[in-house]
Amino acid sequence: HAQWLDWMVVHLARGLFVHRCLVRLQQNSRALVMFVFKPNPVTGSIEWMPRKDDDRAFADDIAKSQYGDMLHDTERNEKYYRAIRLAVKQLQSIGREIHVLDIGTGTGLLAMMAAKCGANRVSACEVFRPMAGIAHRIVKENKFSETIKVIDKRSSQMTVGSDGDISSKATLLVSELFDTEAIGEGVLSTLKDALEHLAEPDCVVVPPSCQVYVQLVESEIIASWHKLDPQQISSQYGGIRLTDRMLQCVGSPSLQDLHVSELPLDGVKLLSPPVPVFNFDFRSAEKIQLKNSCSVPFECMETGHGNALIMWWNINFDDEGKICLCTAPAWAQTSQWQWRDHWLQAIQHLESPISVHQGETLVLGAAHDDYSMWFKVLKKAEEGAIPRPSCTCGAHSTWSRSRFSMLNDSHRGSQYETVLRKIISTSGGVSTCLSISDGSLLPFLAVSLGVEKVVCCEEVSKTHQITGQLVDANEMRDRILVLPKKVVKVTTKDFEHFIGQNRKFDLLMGEPFFFSGILPWHMLFFWYARMHCDEWLSEDVKIVPQRGIVRAIAVQFQDLWKLRAPVGWVEGFDLSLFDEYAQTNVPTPNGDQIAAQSQSHCMSEPDSHALWEYPGVPLSTPADLLQFDFTMNVPDENLTNVVAMPFTSEGTCHCLVYWMEYQLDDTTTTSTGLENVPSQGQTLKWNRHFKQAVSFFSPPIQLFNPGTLKGQTGIEVHVKFEVETGSLTFEAFSL
Repeated sequence: HAQWLDWMVVHLARGLFVHRCLVRLQQNSRALVMFVFKPNPVTGSIEWMPRKDDDRAFADDIAKSQYGDMLHDTERNEKYYRAIRLAVKQLQSIGREIHVLDIGTGTGLLAMMAAKCGANRVSACEVFRPMAGIAHRIVKENKFSETIKVIDKRSSQMTVGSDGDISSKATLLVSELFDTEAIGEGVLSTLKDALEHLAEPDCVVVPPSCQVYVQLVESEIIASWHKLDPQQISSQYGGIRLTDRMLQCVGSPSLQDLHVSELPLDGVKLLSPPVPVFNFDFRSAEKIQLKNSCSVPFECMETGHGNALIMWWNINFDDEGKICLCTAPAWAQTSQWQWRDHWLQAIQHLESPISVHQGETLVLGAAHDDYSMWFKVLKKAEEGAIPRPSCTCGAHSTWSRSRFSMLNDSHRGSQYETVLRKIISTSGGVSTCLSISDGSLLPFLAVSLGVEKVVCCEEVSKTHQITGQLVDANEMRDRILVLPKKVVKVTTKDFEHFIGQNRKFDLLMGEPFFFSGILPWHMLFFWYARMHCDEWLSEDVKIVPQRGIVRAIAVQFQDLWKLRAPVGWVEGFDLSLFDEYAQTNVPTPNGDQIAAQSQSHCMSEPDSHALWEYPGVPLSTPADLLQFDFTMNVPDENLTNVVAMPFTSEGTCHCLVYWMEYQLDDTTTTSTGLENVPSQGQTLKWNRHFKQAVSFFSPPIQLFNPGTLKGQTGIEVHVKFEVETGSLTFEAFSL
């Protein structure tokens, strides 16, 4: 449980959303209690709800997971198949019985590869029970039931013997337990245990090794995700000074996973060649070290200010290294680069930038435990352990990476500064202000512009502490009151001693941004909070933002469609039962798998994606679906609308993308989605600070020349805002 909680904290710190929390009861190892938690825009909270122990309840999780993407990774599949075939032939050549242990079998694909290649027996274990059930059905459908046994257990719980899970030890060990950071899924401890207890001493292992590479870079974009820039923050927020604790903090202990290749070419300067740091050898338990460190000298190839390290790895599928897969970004690939979403690259932010010169020799310090890695650039080798980065300011355990970049964004900050300055300097000024956003610096900006008293609410204890420390560091305790509760729980007694009895707020402002929000419209909690505060607002109160608009555009993606596309046949094996279970019915871009339907349709809850990492082109112009007037209270009746979106380009319409735009005033708008005016064939540019919502069509809409297209000329979107729940639902049809 401690390891699981650590994993959850790390992944939340990376800005990922954990859809479901699973707790295995100690009294009954077979019982699962599943909790689903989702944002509630009405209360601004995350709500947890128990769910039945029903395998079908996991279908949506599996559909949104990386299983489909892995199975679409043709390079991965082909090279595993080649390596397994080679290993089986090697054992056959010396007359050995071939008993394969496949750890983490998933759909059973690698197990079926082994059986097809001639393995005598295959034991395939899978701890995730719904996937184990799918694997069992797929194995049966492909007629391998006599050779393959699917075991619904963790490998470390398996036993060997006549009455055990397997009757004898394995002679061939196959596994795919890698994540973006290579060892984050526990491959080291899992394989070490399996080699000690479940495998013969001379067992063949596929893959046998993995090499980790690191490259020093300089990038302002990457730096914006690391810490608040004191100069940027000071210029954007009225000269605010950051605390010493924030300035001296080394940052987050976790690496940041992303598609590094999607960063602009002029946004990353390479300062060193790729530096090999670790070579993990999985061929024997003795060679697997759960903890290790090293120092590797390297020569800088450019002069600059290094502020980050980019990490990736190579897998060798055979002992000679002839079958190899590389997860490097496109610029470091020596062979044809393949897109994949399940193995990205990872970034280690340096504590502070380091000045380097072309030809200078530096030392890269690297360390790992059984689940994670960390790195450090040194001027010379140092004795002793390499310290793991650890946040000391509290912000990195509360704010996502994108929240740091959001606050560092000078353009975004200037928009709020311009609007607030205009409001505060006109109409007799503003004396009292209520700020509604989580972890916001707008209260400091308001004070610098002349507001006498600002009240803000920070329910999250760490953020309340951070904001309070900033207030003290800037000697604003008499100007800013930080309440340790959510605004919907605030009463007049909480702030009247600060602003004065019977005084009301002249300004209500928000970004809006809330930690509980996942989809763009979850930030509509601002509207409900505004309604809760209505009696505290003056008659001529100014509200920023004034309005919110949910917008949409039809998009053809280069690769994102693969996450929800059906798998069908993979390397000659029928995996359609996986598609049936996960209900992944989005066809391939060329239309080969498109069913004979007269109308495409999408209505499922959208997925959340940072779309700047996924290239795509527009097939329509952006459309306004629904508008929310924050100067008025939330209405009593639901809001509905029907919008027609004509197609403007030929191609394959994979999905609709939704985002929010906020009108700060009549002339200033800030977007959580598109940042460019799209034109035909031009790659869409998305805001890097926010995730957008994506709804896939089933099947995708195949478009030809829009001027001559018959039957499919556009999309009709039905949108409904449910006042009671604060939820937005969409139903879209091709026209």
